[in-house]
Amino acid sequence: MSLDVTRTKPEDWKYVSEGGSTIVFSYVGPTSRDLDGMVLRVRKAARIIGEASLPLLQEDSDEPDDPTIVFQHRVIQRLLLAENLPRLESARVSRPWLEQLRTLSESWR
Repeated sequence: MSLDVTRTKPEDWKYVSEGGSTIVFSYVGPTSRDLDGMVLRVRKAARIIGEASLPLLQEDSDEPDDPTIVFQHRVIQRLLLAENLPRLESARVSRPWLEQLRTLSESWR
């Protein structure tokens, strides 16, 4: 099951940091049992020169979970108690939602 982050507003997320392949936001929106304390790690994608100026997204694809999530579920959970681990899960987003989040975060980056 993946979380549908598009039920929030991009303004509900605050830029935290970024690296070479991901950018991280924390949830600062209205109180929500499912979202309070949540961070959103968005994978960056290479831009294609001469075609699109935005990262390529396959909104409807059934991409396997992030390798970090798979590793935690298959390996780390065998070594540590579940209450000592962060909750990791995939989240669905849409291109318009990501575009708005990107626009809002430009000044923070």
